[in-house]
Amino acid sequence: MKEIQYDNRDIISFCISTGDDNSIHDPQYMEPKSKRVIVPGMLTLTDILNNFPTDLKKTRSILANFGYAVSEGDIIRFDDEDISDVEKRIITKAHDNPKKEDTHIFMNREIPEIEYLGETHKKITFSPHQAELFAKVLGTNITKESKFLYSLALSSRALLESKEDLKLSDEKKLSDILGNKLPAYQSISINLPKVFPDIHLGKQLNYYMSVSSEDEKHFQFDIQCIQGLKEIYNGRYELLAVPEKLVMRMARDL
Repeated sequence: MKEIQYDNRDIISFCISTGDDNSIHDPQYMEPKSKRVIVPGMLTLTDILNNFPTDLKKTRSILANFGYAVSEGDIIRFDDEDISDVEKRIITKAHDNPKKEDTHIFMNREIPEIEYLGETHKKITFSPHQAELFAKVLGTNITKESKFLYSLALSSRALLESKEDLKLSDEKKLSDILGNKLPAYQSISINLPKVFPDIHLGKQLNYYMSVSSEDEKHFQFDIQCIQGLKEIYNGRYELLAVPEKLVMRMARDL
């Protein structure tokens, strides 16, 4: 059983490296409300995956089903098990309350491929300085694995910065539907190429995205990340639009 824990410095460094400006990750916003900051879901996901570098290099897919919200100072315990010769499952548990829903991460589970470029295109430069800061938060150096995980973490920024451009089938903008609600990950599924990608620092990453929704609470994003002519990954994100009042109830009190 392994453990990870984040303080405000870790969370701020992660948000600086990824350009995540969500207020629930900002101590200056949360502390006056007597609340601890909420840890970004992409921070816990990439950090846990970073603990399994050998498996990450060999994996063809990642599926994460998110459970409870993690606050600053929470201890996250996680363990892994081999489901088959190729498939692995990582389970995270809340240390303080066994009734909280676990987060499950599956490696090499068969998931659908996204075979087309999305309608919205966002370019993000793969900054060496920010990639180094991201790796430092994860307690590692710049490696093929950490660069891949950083490209995954940057997809949150690509989505949030494209709210004005992403449109649903009825031509409504995603930003108009979300309003003041905050997007929260329910699941992330990612397909990797046969050869583990080696991302070049200082060059652009291209994120192609499209969005769909059956109602104004649940959203599905299809996303492809490409550098040059090489696909880094493709996947599907399921998000829930959560009112801020509910998010505040999930955050721990100071």
